[in-house]
Amino acid sequence: MIAAIWIVFAVLLAVWTAAVWLASAVTNWAADALQAAGGIGAIRVPEVVALLPAWLRDWIPGDLLELLPGILASIQQAAQSIESVLPWAGTAIGWLAPILWVTWALVTLAMLVVTLVIHVAVRRSRRVAAPTAV
Repeated sequence: MIAAIWIVFAVLLAVWTAAVWLASAVTNWAADALQAAGGIGAIRVPEVVALLPAWLRDWIPGDLLELLPGILASIQQAAQSIESVLPWAGTAIGWLAPILWVTWALVTLAMLVVTLVIHVAVRRSRRVAAPTAV
């Protein structure tokens, strides 16, 4: 039972780490593309589609790649509206990757604490359930 608890923890931690790593990679790519373009207003949608990392392009279905310019144009219009209201929004994207990893660390710590509490509870329940020798 205790081994199962730690195996579940390890699997959840691996999935959580992979998700944060992927989000961080995409965020870093977006921040680099935004910085290279000189701001949200300077981004040209066809260039963004062409600059998609190869590892990301392989995972995007062909139909979605055809729709991507329209989706990105809509996102660009929304981003330009946000940037006109919040001029610091373009520079804030650079902080997203560090915030993701700090969140990863906090959630990992919480998962570890919960796992330890369950581990201790199982150990104590085994001691209580064990028959005493007379």
